[in-house]
Amino acid sequence: MTKNLVDTTVAWMNNFVALKAGLADMIQGGRLSRDIVPDDYDWLIETLTWQPRIEDQFTSDNDKPTP
Repeated sequence: MTKNLVDTTVAWMNNFVALKAGLADMIQGGRLSRDIVPDDYDWLIETLTWQPRIEDQFTSDNDKPTP
C-alpha cells in the first residue's frame, strides 16, 4: 500500500511540474497573456512563482529546525 501511495504521489508531482513548466513556457512565449485570461492572469503568475518556505511546512515552532 505504501509503495502505491509513493508511486501515485511521485506521478502527481511529476504531472504538476510538467503543467507548471508548460504554463510558464506559454506565458514567456506570449501564447498565454493577460488579454487571453484577464480575470485570472495575476493569480496565475502569483501561483506559478510562489514557492513554499520550509518554515511553513511545520505545524509548531517546536518542530522547526534550528538555524
